[in-house]
Amino acid sequence: GEIGEQLARLDDASLAAVLRSVDVQVAVVALAGCDPSLAAKLLERLPSRESQLVACELQHLTGVRLADVEAAQHEIAR
Repeated sequence: GEIGEQLARLDDASLAAVLRSVDVQVAVVALAGCDPSLAAKLLERLPSRESQLVACELQHLTGVRLADVEAAQHEIAR
C-alpha cells in the first residue's frame, strides 16, 4: 500500500528511528500488511533481539483485519 511505499523510500537511519518509535505490536500488525521483501528489509533495521521478537510475532499472527493493518501503518507513518 501507499504507507508501505513511503516506508520503503526512507533511508536506513530514518527507518530504524521510525520502527523504534512505535510499539512492537503496532510494528507487527503493520508489517503483516507489507510486501514480504519490505518486511524483511524493515526487520533488518531493528536490533537483533527486537527483530527476532517481531519475526516470531509475525509468524504466529492470524486473523488480522485490513483496517487494523492500515491503522498500524498510519501510526508508523505519523
